[in-house]
Amino acid sequence: MNECPLCHALMHSSSLKPCKLTSTADLEEGKELEMCLTVRESGSIVVRRAESEGEDVFYCPDAVQFSRIAVARSRAAILKDELVQLENALAGLNLDETSEAVLFTIKAIRLQGKKLSDCEEPEPPIIAPLKQNARLYAYQTNTGDNIYLHPVNFKCLQDQYKSEEMPKAIKGKVLEREVQYVTRESKRKYGYLSHLPLNSIFTLVELDLKEIIKPEILLMNEQTLMERQEQRDKEKAKDLALDKNKRIIDYLKETDKQHLYVPPEDKDNSEELKATADEPKPLIKKSEESVNSFLSDVDLVSLQRASNASEKRKKHRIVKK
Repeated sequence: MNECPLCHALMHSSSLKPCKLTSTADLEEGKELEMCLTVRESGSIVVRRAESEGEDVFYCPDAVQFSRIAVARSRAAILKDELVQLENALAGLNLDETSEAVLFTIKAIRLQGKKLSDCEEPEPPIIAPLKQNARLYAYQTNTGDNIYLHPVNFKCLQDQYKSEEMPKAIKGKVLEREVQYVTRESKRKYGYLSHLPLNSIFTLVELDLKEIIKPEILLMNEQTLMERQEQRDKEKAKDLALDKNKRIIDYLKETDKQHLYVPPEDKDNSEELKATADEPKPLIKKSEESVNSFLSDVDLVSLQRASNASEKRKKHRIVKK
C-alpha cells in the first residue's frame, strides 16, 4: 500500500483511477464572463456546442465537456493519451528520488503502461441514430460547469434575433447570480435543465448585455430589468446596513471591556463616600458621546439578530424558487 501525496490516505496502486482537473468560471459580480450557445435534443442527456451540431452526438468532444459522458471508439487511444499526460507531469516535477510525488507518478506510469500492453480492442458499439426531437438551446460557460444564462437575458436575445441564428458566444459583466438546487419543479420551469440529476446545484447568471442587445429590445423588457435592478439595490443597501451594524456591535463589545471609574463628585464628605462604597460603580464607556450620537435609535438586540442573519447569508446564499 502507498500513501496518497495529497490526502495521505493509504491505498493500493490498483485502485487508482485517472481524472482530469478543470478550473471553474469566476462568478464575481462586476467581472466579465464568456458563455457559449449549447444545444440538447429533447429526451437526451448529451449537451454540445451549437456550432458542432453536424458532428456525431456521442463521439463529439463536447459530450465529455458539457455532459460528462461519451462513448469511446478506442480504449487504447484513451490509455495512450493518459500515459502521455502522466509522462508530461513527471517531466514537470523536480526529479528527486525521495520525492513521494515523483515515486507516485512513476508507479502510475508503469501501471498505465501495463494496462496499455494488455489492452484488447472490443468491437465498436453500434448506436442507433437519435430521432429528430425538439432542440433545446441555452448559454453555458465554456468550462462546461452547470452555469447558465438567466432566462431574462435569454428572452432579450430571442426577442432580438427571433428566427435568425443566435450568436454562438456572448460576453458581459456579471450583474447577479442565483444558486439553486435541481428539483422537479425547476426541471419543469427550466426545460433545458431537465437532464441534470435531482438535488444537483446549478447557477443562473444575469449579464450586462447592453453592447449586444439593441436599445429597443431593452425597452421592451424594461419593466422586468428595472425590477431586478431595484431588488439588487435593496439587497446591497441591506447588506451595507447589516455590515455597519455588525461593526457597531463589535465596537461596543470592545468598549465594554474597557471602562473608567468615576468617583462621587463630593470627595470631602467622608460619610457620603462610605455610604456609596457598597453601591455599584458607574461605568462610562470610552467615547460615550460619539457612540450615543451614532446609536441614538439603534436596538442592540435587533442589530445582533440582523448581524447573525447576515453572516448566515454570506456563508451560503441559496435562492429557492
